[in-house]
Amino acid sequence: SFFHVLLYYAIRYLPTNCSPADITPFMYEYFDGYTKNGDNYAASVTKHLAMMTGRILVSSSFVLQFYTSPCSSGHPAPPLHPINTLFSNLLDIFKAQYTLYDMDLSTSSTSTSVDLATPILDANSVEEPSDDLDPLTWLARLQAEFNTSSKGASHLSKPDRKELEEAVAPLKAQGAMTMLYVKRLARDTWPAADKIPDQMRPDFDPAHEAKKPKPPKAGNGPHAGPSSMPPPSQGSNASRKRNTLHNGDPFEEPSSKRSATGR
Repeated sequence: SFFHVLLYYAIRYLPTNCSPADITPFMYEYFDGYTKNGDNYAASVTKHLAMMTGRILVSSSFVLQFYTSPCSSGHPAPPLHPINTLFSNLLDIFKAQYTLYDMDLSTSSTSTSVDLATPILDANSVEEPSDDLDPLTWLARLQAEFNTSSKGASHLSKPDRKELEEAVAPLKAQGAMTMLYVKRLARDTWPAADKIPDQMRPDFDPAHEAKKPKPPKAGNGPHAGPSSMPPPSQGSNASRKRNTLHNGDPFEEPSSKRSATGR
C-alpha cells in the first residue's frame, strides 16, 4: 500500500518520461481500473503487469521513468531520479512474490497442460530411419532423445524457489522493509528541489475522453504520444470522474483558479 501511495504522488509531482497528456489517463487506468472475471474483481491490467513483470509499463514500448528535472524539447534527457532505483527494488520483490503465487497455483492444480518450455522438434533435424532399422527401434530412439532435451529445457526455465523466498523476505517483516527504504535514502543523492506543479487534470472525465477519436500520434524524445496509452481495463471503473481528486491533498498548491474540490 505504501508503495502505491508513493508511486501515486511521484507521478503527480515528479518529472517523468510521460507526455503530459498521457499522465492523467494513465493514473485513472492504473489506480482506478479493474478487471472482472465472473463475480470476481481484480486490479487493472496495468497494475497486474507491474506486479508480474516488475516494471510499470506506460505503453508496450516504454517503461515509466522519473527525472530530476523536466524534459526540454531538443535537449538530452535529464538525469534519472533516484526514486527509480527504489521503485525497481520494490517491484523486484513484488514480482518474486507473484512468481511464488503462480508456482503454488501450478503445484496445486490437477489439470494437465503442455509445458510451454517443452521444445518443438525441428522436422529438418529428425533423422529418417534407414532401410535396415526396425521402425519401433527408431521411434524409441527418437522418443528418448526428445525426453532428454525436454527435461533439460524445463529444468532451466523454472525459477529457484529458495531464491524467490529470500527475495520476498522483506515483505514478511516491517523492520526489514523499513530498512530497505532507509538504505536507499541514505545511499542516493536525492534532489532538494524536484517537485513540479501537479500534472493531474482536475477536469478530466474518463467517460467523455473514451468517446473521443484518438488518431495515432508519435511522441517526441522520451515522451510518448496519446496513442501510446494502453486500452482501458475490461469493466474499468476508471470511467467515473474523480471529483474529489484534490480534497485534503497535503501536496496541493493553493490556486485561485481551482476550488478545493477540483470542480
